[in-house]
Amino acid sequence: MLLTFTLPKEATSFYGASDTSFDTGIDSFMISQHPYLCLNWMDNILPKFIQIVMNLLDALKTSFSHRSLTARSMGKRDSVSDATVAGLSLLKGYVRTYRNADDKCMQRYICEANTECVREIGGASIFCQLGSYATSYFLDRTSDGHFEQLYDAGRRGRSGYDCQQLFLECNEV
Repeated sequence: MLLTFTLPKEATSFYGASDTSFDTGIDSFMISQHPYLCLNWMDNILPKFIQIVMNLLDALKTSFSHRSLTARSMGKRDSVSDATVAGLSLLKGYVRTYRNADDKCMQRYICEANTECVREIGGASIFCQLGSYATSYFLDRTSDGHFEQLYDAGRRGRSGYDCQQLFLECNEV
């Protein structure tokens, strides 16, 4: 895998470069010299990295959930916290798709993220619905997921369906 970067014409004249592209052979060198590094990355490092990201998202969500709960206990509504909690809940679902890109698993992750979103901020909020729409859209554009199926899975999660039972085909380890 050879990475190629192309500089715009303006940048080349500014820096005085005569060539508008240069190559980095780092990836191709590492894979050709050490093919086990690629397998090590996928098998060991990537799952650990994803888990770290998930833990970070959980910590952020907990902080904003507490802020939102405090506002609700005083009879107010903290829309910024609610929107953040919804966004973080659905971002967790999106990040989980990197572990398993199977269609049924992606639907399950979106369903579970919506269930979590509604549990955290309540069913009357539109933020979970908007976040589900955005997540379904991004997954539709960046993977083999289908927008309608993903968005429907989110709707089912918001409606209180049991996501594990709905998507038994997802063989998550």
